[in-house]
Amino acid sequence: MTEYDAAAAELRAVSAATAETRDLIRYATLAPNGHNTQAWLFRPGENRIAILPDFTRRTPVVDPDDHHVFVSLGCAAENLAIAAGAAVRAGEIVFDPSGDGSILVNFGAGSGGERALFDAIPQGNRRGPTMMGRLSLRPTCTCWRQQQRFRASMSCW
Repeated sequence: MTEYDAAAAELRAVSAATAETRDLIRYATLAPNGHNTQAWLFRPGENRIAILPDFTRRTPVVDPDDHHVFVSLGCAAENLAIAAGAAVRAGEIVFDPSGDGSILVNFGAGSGGERALFDAIPQGNRRGPTMMGRLSLRPTCTCWRQQQRFRASMSCW
């Protein structure tokens, strides 16, 4: 089997991920990310999902040090952790700076987080200077939780 055939077979293989795991990954992919590149890869495992940077989607002209790639990974991990908490699988986010840049989200058996944060995930990343006459809340990882809490507390959202 050639290298191409092996890669094609891997792409066509039926995913071993459960429906719940696919749903959690779907919520993670709704995270804000630089230039909408979605430069992440998900590797589901036993009671965990690894999120890896996908450097084939990097934007070196506007992000030469891959800062936005890694901020996007953190945002995806945060969304994944919030969704896991809502699915009563709350756990922990682990990052090893000496590794390949991947983030592990290990699942537990407890509920966690605020339901309002989970409900805000599908609302997405607001674009443009204003939204319904108010300032747009464009999430970034550094203050994402606070923005989601604020957004969830507003009656018009």
